[in-house]
Amino acid sequence: MFALLKLAHGIPDPKGRTPKPLTADQIPAPVKNSTHIELLAIKDMRHVNALAESQRLPFNTAGLSVIYGDNGSGKSGYSRVLKRACRARDQTEAIHPNAHLPAAKAGVAEATFEITVDGVAKDVQWTHGKAAPPELSSFAIFDARCARAYLDSEDDFSYVPYGLDVFGALAKVFGQLKTSIEAEQAQHAVDLTAFAPLRGDTAVGMLITAPGSSLSKRIGALKAQQQLIAKLHKDGEEQEHRKQTMDAYVRLRMTWERAVEEVLLREVVLRFRKGVETQRLAGVVVDDEDYAKISAGMSKCSNYAHDKALEGGIAVPEPDELLADINALENWRLE
Repeated sequence: MFALLKLAHGIPDPKGRTPKPLTADQIPAPVKNSTHIELLAIKDMRHVNALAESQRLPFNTAGLSVIYGDNGSGKSGYSRVLKRACRARDQTEAIHPNAHLPAAKAGVAEATFEITVDGVAKDVQWTHGKAAPPELSSFAIFDARCARAYLDSEDDFSYVPYGLDVFGALAKVFGQLKTSIEAEQAQHAVDLTAFAPLRGDTAVGMLITAPGSSLSKRIGALKAQQQLIAKLHKDGEEQEHRKQTMDAYVRLRMTWERAVEEVLLREVVLRFRKGVETQRLAGVVVDDEDYAKISAGMSKCSNYAHDKALEGGIAVPEPDELLADINALENWRLE
């Protein structure tokens, strides 16, 4: 899904995967609420496993119909046909022809459904591989493959039909996609550790520290980079872990600098703007608590972003400590 998302934005997939849109015959056809459809029987089934042909399986229109038999008697064969013909969510079970027949005599699976529409009896024909009759999509097929089982906190067992679980699963997928995107952005971000000695108020230093994204995006990218660093640390890749940690603190200091401009100074004072709009200074308030937090955050970043850290003179913080430092900036910003 991540590859398809990038493909939609012009980033080719090296594996050549393409989306496969749903077709009309995979979606239940709309039926008027006032229309009443009943299933009476399945009959004349052909080329479905080794099921006997020219048989009729009836259903009671009132109450419960129970279909039972020994293993291999054909219950699952009828179930697979029902799921295909009625456009059930699960279409994973293949319908095979009779393996005992020569290949030349094996045909396409088909069956006839006896139904009534508003009391009028009619037969509809289903053929495997073709669009199912729209009337049959009004029947809901519910089995272990068309539902997910859950145990709640009180150990009550329940089934959740496919479709009702889409929203929760979709939210989970969006979260996973967000993490993947931010992690990939962090991996492809420019490594600024080599330029740390050039930072400052010079033209080159200003170019290096130019704010290229909003504060919230910067913090999001830092958190994604922290997740990558945590994985490197867990996998024992200490050299890359150290390099990425130093780079993260360079970026964290830049983000503090941007936060001062955006949050504290309300963009009245900007490094790349010539002059200051003095009439807007009345809205800028700096108290001792702001000063203390900014000084502590930027000073700590400097410890790991400057020459001594680059030369390997000090140990870099653990991933959890880096995350705490990122959260300290974010919490200050939101206060």
